[in-house]
Amino acid sequence: MARHWIHLEQLVGTSVRDSAGRTIGRIEEVHAEQSNGQALITEFILGEEGLLQRLSISDASMLILRWFGAQRSGKKASYCVPWQEMDFSQPHRPKLRCTLEELKRPH
Repeated sequence: MARHWIHLEQLVGTSVRDSAGRTIGRIEEVHAEQSNGQALITEFILGEEGLLQRLSISDASMLILRWFGAQRSGKKASYCVPWQEMDFSQPHRPKLRCTLEELKRPH
């Protein structure tokens, strides 16, 4: 398989569609593991939960922010997408290799 380089900073905030063409959410966080001196992408977090992770806002921090009136929307779903389920053949238009219903681990 040929290697392709994609800059992560260009992916963050990019909208992702599923294989049926429905908008699922934006890439907000990327998880990776260290292996043999390289960082290997394990999953992408789409949606509000990913944004909270990227901004380092944990549940404890949200309690403090709620005291000041902040609220989680509760309306937008977040999804944990394994790297192998993402199609970056068009990096500016990432999409899932499956449908939303086929994603196994909704957040």
